Parts: sequence; structure tokens; C-alpha cells
Amino acid sequence: MNYLRNFFYNTSDIIIAVVIVLISAIVIWTRIDAVMSYSQTAQANAQITTGQAKDQANATTAEAISQGAATTTTGNTGKTSGAATTSPGGASSSTGSEVTFKISSGQTTAVIAQNLVSAELIADKTAFLSQVKASGADTKFKTGTFKIPKGSSFADIIKILTRS
Repeated sequence: MNYLRNFFYNTSDIIIAVVIVLISAIVIWTRIDAVMSYSQTAQANAQITTGQAKDQANATTAEAISQGAATTTTGNTGKTSGAATTSPGGASSSTGSEVTFKISSGQTTAVIAQNLVSAELIADKTAFLSQVKASGADTKFKTGTFKIPKGSSFADIIKILTRS
């Protein structure tokens, strides 16, 4: 009996260490696929998150620029300016808080954006074009005459001009 007791006392540390190593080896062996693909998964998630954050930041910036430019006031009355404007190939006129905006056949998205700037519906052509591209509307603008409320967001303007 003494022999057995001495054996366990002397080798118990070694036995515990071997058991831990075996359990670790079994866990690693069964999960090696997940361990090896972790860096690829983490990288893909980081790219998706970064892309969504950039899209959100662009949309927020574009929205702020649009709102800031569209609330121009005259004097201390707090009313929106109602000046009529005309731009080549894309006539527009203003009545109160709405602007009549025309898109002619063959106009590019850049020309439409420039005409929106001229009609004082947007302030930043580049930010608007970024929003158009991000929303996938760059080929969806319709020809015709549209009534666009002053102070409309980029998203609202795009929705009106694409009739979606």
C-alpha cells in the first residue's frame, strides 16, 4: 500500500500535466478550422464595419451640408429665400418654399447636381454625387419637371428625382 501511495504522491503532478496537455490537444485538434480561419473572418468583419462606418459618415455629412445650405434666411424674418433661378439645360423656378426643377433628356448626374446647386436646393455638388452613388441612383434619374421643397435632404431630393 505504501508503494501505491508514494507512486501517486511522486507522479501526480506529472499525471495532471499530461492530462491537461491531452485535453488541450483534443480541443485544438477539433477546433483547428475555426482557429485557422479566425484572421480571415476578423479581417472581413473589419472591412464590412469600416465600409458601413464610411457610408454612414458620408450620409451624415451630406445630410448636414444639405440641411445647412437649404435653410438660408433673408433678414430677420426667418423665411426661406424664394429667389427664382435658371440654369442651362435644367430650368428651375421658385414659388415660396418649393422649387420647380426640370431634368432634360441626356443630362448627366453631374449636370443635374450642378443645376441643383444653381437652384439653391443643395450646397455641395460633390457630397450630393457621393450620396447618389452610395444609394445606387446614379442611373435612375427621370426626365421631367419636379417640385422640390426647399430644405429637402439629399435622400428626399434623390427620391423625388428618381420617382421611387
